[in-house]
Amino acid sequence: MITVEDIRELRTLVPGEGLVTSFYLNVDPRRFSRQQFLAMAHTLLQEKLTAFREGASEELLRGLERDCKHIEDFLRNDFEVRGRVRGLAIITADAGNFFRVYRLAQPVHSEVVFGPDPYIRPLLAVLDEHRRIMLVVLDHREARLFEIYMGEILEHESYRSDTQGKVKEGGWYGLEERRIARHIENQIFRHYKGVADVLLEHFRLGHFEYLFVGIKEEEYPLFVNFLHTYLKGVLKGRVHLTPKDHINTIVAEALRAERIVEEEEDRVIVEHLLETIGNRGLAISGLPKVLQAVNLGACQTLVVDEEYRAGGFVCPSCGLLGLESQGCTICGEKAVAVEDVVERAIAEVLWQNGEVKYIANTNSELQKMEHIGAFLRFRIQ
Repeated sequence: MITVEDIRELRTLVPGEGLVTSFYLNVDPRRFSRQQFLAMAHTLLQEKLTAFREGASEELLRGLERDCKHIEDFLRNDFEVRGRVRGLAIITADAGNFFRVYRLAQPVHSEVVFGPDPYIRPLLAVLDEHRRIMLVVLDHREARLFEIYMGEILEHESYRSDTQGKVKEGGWYGLEERRIARHIENQIFRHYKGVADVLLEHFRLGHFEYLFVGIKEEEYPLFVNFLHTYLKGVLKGRVHLTPKDHINTIVAEALRAERIVEEEEDRVIVEHLLETIGNRGLAISGLPKVLQAVNLGACQTLVVDEEYRAGGFVCPSCGLLGLESQGCTICGEKAVAVEDVVERAIAEVLWQNGEVKYIANTNSELQKMEHIGAFLRFRIQ
């Protein structure tokens, strides 16, 4: 999982006398085999080194060559595409002494950047695009906490209390039973309060943005009363789970909760896009208009079907994107064909400090808009 702490670490990275190598690779198994993305990685790294050789010192170049070799060695020997991994990011510096790998649930534009600082814009886009979810599953004695992000699940340390199970003693006219019952009730309250405090600390640390609770239906309102106002604001509801459920059952329910959040966010974004277009606001749909907006630097937020791809053309000189092979309208250079102009558009929007919102390909409303649209910074013709 990529975390806020990871981003903080990268932002404070000081590469000493060398440069930072930021490497991004599209490893989407729907498009590339292992051999294909390994070959693509080798070509990218070697072309970047060749372009950088002129004017670079021998010492600087040797450090970058070691970083690139470390990346290729990792890809060949240690990396496999598993689960929902579709993109890969590697940030390395100081001839491989600093080496961080981030497996991503969405494709990225394959590129290599050498610079004094890590190029982290694509990572920020992933962090912004996907929501972290906390699923707490609890009863009177135990609470299990599961953090869900991009289809991955991390179980945090369980929280347990010494709550008694039931009244076991008699007593004069039932007074002892009532006293023990009140004692057990107070223990339950303290347990729920402890779980709520643990959740609040995780929330403050940025471990989640939405919360689901697995608890008996009759206990749910009581537990919610112990949640801090911040947590009540991100609470998405109850799921049918107990701490004793099999881990496979919990995982399935956790992933279902993630889909609920993603589908709701997709619906809200696409509805807002449709409404803005209908009101003749700063929004457009369709690939030709989107490419025009990207070329003008007018695209603030790109909204795209996560599986949408289309062939197109790019100017090798100035990077202008288009759907026709005619000469570039800016520099006159003849455009060259690219397999996926949508991926190029996504990369350009990120370079322009824009945002990208990936929408599940099951969203019928975005399909009606030709799978792609955008919110604009300013109006275009």
